[in-house]
Amino acid sequence: MAYPFTCAGALTQMQMHTVFMFSQADDAITDEQYAHTHWNLNQDHAAIEDILKALHHIVSSLKYGSFSYAPFYPYGALHYYLTTCLDEPEIDMDMILDAMVGATPEQVMYFIGLADAYRQSVWNKPFDKEFFAALARGFALWP
Repeated sequence: MAYPFTCAGALTQMQMHTVFMFSQADDAITDEQYAHTHWNLNQDHAAIEDILKALHHIVSSLKYGSFSYAPFYPYGALHYYLTTCLDEPEIDMDMILDAMVGATPEQVMYFIGLADAYRQSVWNKPFDKEFFAALARGFALWP
């Protein structure tokens, strides 16, 4: 199946290949169990064949797990998704203020509780007059 070279295509490829990866891993486990059975029955050639099949399924599982198929080769869909599709939203003061104005009463109570807890945690700590004076001067310079 061809996947588009997009974020949605990368997610789809990872989802589908995860299913294939686990299917191949299950097949490897089954082949290993057959190898034990054949070995215990002194059927060496059948046991070796089962081991080779298990190895093939393990390699296939790892290949599917790397998500390194077209169009995301050589780094893979996971690398593409993590480096291209996860943009962190920028938060500015307007967004913070809008969130505070639109907060529910429970959210306001939670916020005030956190602010008071922070204030209480520094209540008995040493007070740096120079630092807080400089901080206050910075606020005094507002336009």
